[in-house]
Amino acid sequence: MRSWSGIRFLVCALFALCAAGGFGASVMRQSSLPASGFVDTETVTNVVFSFAEDVARDFSVRLELDATPSNCVEVAFGCDADGDGRLGTAEAELALGWDCGRWFVVGTNRLTRIEAEPSATVARRTLVLGMHVDAEVEVRRLSIRDGGAAELFPELASTRPGWLFNRRWNLARLAVRGVDPAHERALAVLCGAGTAVYLH
Repeated sequence: MRSWSGIRFLVCALFALCAAGGFGASVMRQSSLPASGFVDTETVTNVVFSFAEDVARDFSVRLELDATPSNCVEVAFGCDADGDGRLGTAEAELALGWDCGRWFVVGTNRLTRIEAEPSATVARRTLVLGMHVDAEVEVRRLSIRDGGAAELFPELASTRPGWLFNRRWNLARLAVRGVDPAHERALAVLCGAGTAVYLH
């Protein structure tokens, strides 16, 4: 079994507030994910961020990875309710990613899970989520695509449940597990608020 401990990663969180003519940003870097102490090689990192109090906005998440039947990559968002700096299972309101051959979206503290087959047989895969949130912080438009082409999870696009977005989110988590290296990277951007979370 191949260990994740020898694989180097970069974790960047960009927190930016738009200002007249530009924006300011602070950057947090982590040179590698921690070594795994588990049989399934799971390793996790958390990134603190914040959303500005803007009204209308566009929120997008892009996840790229070398997807195989034996690896899993998950990006999750939620509120750090207990203040321990780690996004627990009960705190994650939205999670999405790849799990051993299928895309998935999880919401409402793991009570809702939807899966979808990938659209093509390729090693390097991309999942792109995009949504528009109105002044009442309700999701008005939602698109989730495999490689920017095939539309996934049409049931979410039609129902747009409330757990898809929360402006109180302040923690993002990247979790990786499996035998095969995923060489993953994730980018979450909130347009209008000038906020980006970059996990690589």
